[in-house]
Amino acid sequence: MMNRRTLLKSITLSLAVFIGFTAFAKPGVFDPEDAELSGSVKINKGRIGYWKKNSSATYDLKKVKAGKYHVSISYAVDAKSGGLVSILLDGKTAGKFKVSSTGGWDKYKVITVGPLNIGKDHSTLTITGVPDSQYLMNMGKVTLKKTK
Repeated sequence: MMNRRTLLKSITLSLAVFIGFTAFAKPGVFDPEDAELSGSVKINKGRIGYWKKNSSATYDLKKVKAGKYHVSISYAVDAKSGGLVSILLDGKTAGKFKVSSTGGWDKYKVITVGPLNIGKDHSTLTITGVPDSQYLMNMGKVTLKKTK
């Protein structure tokens, strides 16, 4: 027989799975599973990896209010990889930055770029890049933080 705490956890998890976690999502905080992936990238162990040329991760901005935001990206890169990353708003370049070794594929750092002006008409934020060698990076959470 299940105790009350185990039963409550089970019901909560089942409900979250049933509604697809979206009701619990915080606007401007994107997990790897929130991305629409293109190219060689795929989700592996809770991160987006296997970035090659012409790969991208696109996020829906419909729940994000218009304003100026800094974009923080959690990433990891080994010593033989890295490259140039671009941030696009509705397909237009809004920012660029370089990623280089963080000490390994599981050693994450956070880079913050911006501010970016996200207008009420912007619907997508896309992260894409060109690797220096075989792979670009592993990417975790993407966070938008409103600025003044």
